Amino acid sequence: MENYTELKEDIQELKGDVKSVLRILNGNGNVGLCTKVALNKESIKRAWWWLSAISLAILGMACFVIRSVC
Repeated sequence: MENYTELKEDIQELKGDVKSVLRILNGNGNVGLCTKVALNKESIKRAWWWLSAISLAILGMACFVIRSVC
């Protein structure tokens, strides 16, 4: 019987921990961890597009300068 009460207490503690983790992942009225990860992923994607565009612009200008000089 003593083991049953300990087991019951452990299960209640685990339930509390699971609720806390779900609150962190989903966000309790705020932006949750899942949403933050998705937003960061999109931000990184936009940063790579910007970097690619700037690199191509610099490469294009360099080619233009080289052709106009030669």
